Amino acid sequence: MSFLFGKRKTPAELLRENKRMLNRSIREIERERQGLQAQEKKLITEIKKTAKEGQQMGAVKVMAKDLIRTRHQITKFYQLKSQLQGVSHKSERERQREREREITDLATMQGAWSSACGGGTPGAGRGAPGAGCGRARARDRRRGWRRKPVRARDRRRGRQRKP
Repeated sequence: MSFLFGKRKTPAELLRENKRMLNRSIREIERERQGLQAQEKKLITEIKKTAKEGQQMGAVKVMAKDLIRTRHQITKFYQLKSQLQGVSHKSERERQREREREITDLATMQGAWSSACGGGTPGAGRGAPGAGCGRARARDRRRGWRRKPVRARDRRRGRQRKP
């Protein structure tokens, strides 16, 4: 609904925003994971201290279970971070592919313009042998068609036989 009250965002702007959100989420996950690792170290020292005293074994058992939960959360954060990085890399790859597509389209358009304007082989005018971008030849080759052979008389006169 943002397009009703303001201008519509371009795909490049949307991609930039999404990339920003992904990077922000990755940083937040990394901070939380580091906090959990600090908590894990504190728990380990506390478990050792309480176990040395030897009187509160029930408390040690509860802390050990909490330590296991913390370790599971840390591994989940690692998985979540790698998934977000995968999404980020995938969007970057798609962006690269789109750029390549634009470049090839631009090159194809330039080739079409040059052949339509009499390009092709140097010195060949429009409709002369060798003019054109060769798409028809490639298409015919894919379809298995062959050009009919040019007779010697026609070759001398500069004509080509129609297929």
